[in-house]
Amino acid sequence: MTSITAFPREAALNRPRKDVVSFDRGPTAASEDDRQRGRVNLFAAIAVVLLIAAGWWLVNSFVASQKVQGCYASGTRYCSLI
Repeated sequence: MTSITAFPREAALNRPRKDVVSFDRGPTAASEDDRQRGRVNLFAAIAVVLLIAAGWWLVNSFVASQKVQGCYASGTRYCSLI
């Protein structure tokens, strides 16, 4: 009969792994990267909001123009944007 040995779990979890490469550049480099990433994300969000607003305005302009053209096509006079 074989006996089962207990595995020292706590020691294995706290031991640094030798096969993992650490890319830690220190606390200042990581925080600067986070700030840069935050700025880029902010600019990207502003750009997306501006594109959505421009698209909304463009669609509304087309709808208004279509209404005026429909008025002229029906033969009525004095068609204007309301």
